[in-house]
Amino acid sequence: MTQPNYIQESSKFYGKYEVVTPSGVIPCHNLSTARSYIQGTREYAIVNRQRPVADTERYEQPTVQCLGFVSPSGQHYAVVEMPDMDIRVDCHNSATLRGWLRDGVSFQALIEAFEDDSNVRPTDGWHG
Repeated sequence: MTQPNYIQESSKFYGKYEVVTPSGVIPCHNLSTARSYIQGTREYAIVNRQRPVADTERYEQPTVQCLGFVSPSGQHYAVVEMPDMDIRVDCHNSATLRGWLRDGVSFQALIEAFEDDSNVRPTDGWHG
């Protein structure tokens, strides 16, 4: 049984990488180059002119639709409307909020916000 290729930090140069293969060690200038030797990575597919994995073939996490807002202090947040309540989910910046508006808020982010009582208000409580 052959051992698969793997990446490790260079034993000779700081900030460089090596790919260990059954036939020897391949020094690499950066992590992207090292990944091009590992089957299944995007870089390997590019080097070998393989078709990249389509977005429809990837497993997607379920999400919940939301509305986006910016507070007077500049904090970006999303509001998920539920039948009996609205849940505020703070986000880091406008790019994150745009992504949530396009793709929806993950259940993990929603549950984390729900666990803090200060993020839960009656329906239309955040923007009504």
